Amino acid sequence: MAPDASAALAVRQKVEQFLNAARTGNLDLFKKLAAQLDDGKGLPQTVADVKDANKRGALHFAAREGKTQATDWLAGDIVSPGVNKACSNLYNRQIVYAIREGMMEVCNYLVEALKLNVDTKDEDGETPLLHAARQGHTATAKYLIECVVQSLLYRVSWGLQLCIIPLE
Repeated sequence: MAPDASAALAVRQKVEQFLNAARTGNLDLFKKLAAQLDDGKGLPQTVADVKDANKRGALHFAAREGKTQATDWLAGDIVSPGVNKACSNLYNRQIVYAIREGMMEVCNYLVEALKLNVDTKDEDGETPLLHAARQGHTATAKYLIECVVQSLLYRVSWGLQLCIIPLE
């Protein structure tokens, strides 16, 4: 095998191990492999850049498998929510996937710990609530309705507070 081919194969195997560590929630191995894959861009950029053939990264696999500790580390220490549109879209995909699979614990984690906006729409213009209802996940749908109502009440109360501030 040519030197370039063997080097590429070694990197490919390391990427596979890296994504598998995210899948299994093996945070120690994940961090070790992330450091090995870092080519000077820094850990956050390296983690964001490493994807499988379907362009799914570590956060996708950790959230999909319900590995909340790995998801928390990735979301909190590596990828900051709301940093850019790509991150926002990534979080939206994670909650939709969790809902489709009936993973209430992951859904709850994404909403409570990461403060994900449950009223966001995916690339098809559908909300997490619509996905939950379509999949027949009534407990998740009820939870999402409660979250949406709480969000609306907060916005309404905040708006009312702004309206009654006396002008001097």
